[in-house]
Amino acid sequence: MFPFLIVKQPASREGPKSFGQQAASASRERMHSMRSRDVSHWIWGDALSLLEKVELLHKRFSQSCAGDQPSWEPPVDVLESESEVILYVALPGVSATTLSVVLRPDGVTVSGLRRFPAAQAMRIHRLEIPYGKFERHIPFTLLFLEPTTQEFENGCLVLRFRKVR
Repeated sequence: MFPFLIVKQPASREGPKSFGQQAASASRERMHSMRSRDVSHWIWGDALSLLEKVELLHKRFSQSCAGDQPSWEPPVDVLESESEVILYVALPGVSATTLSVVLRPDGVTVSGLRRFPAAQAMRIHRLEIPYGKFERHIPFTLLFLEPTTQEFENGCLVLRFRKVR
């Protein structure tokens, strides 16, 4: 932690301070001291936040260079009505030709590839979107479900299952 220097003003020539003046002076010193501490917490908080972001980027980069292993998982929404179950898999920037959907008794597995868009040497300023191979297993029983449609719309894979009674 950084040391803080609190400079006290020299006593004025007006004579002794009253109790109210002493309290106000002490209050100003406490506020100055608190602001200094708040700044240090703010600085350390920002530093720790940046370190977490660096670790996340390092993890993503090292996973994407790992070869054949999937390096990320797309987010999924599962909705159910009285007659069907709908899965939405968010895949913006992923070509439908690279997708694979496997139905198993214990759930659905979606896998594929999001290619890095830069075709030439470029300097990266920010890299937040995951690239490379992905795989996501959505566990739920398919025992009483029948697949009906599989669509790719607005960057989402939409899988619909009709309930079999």
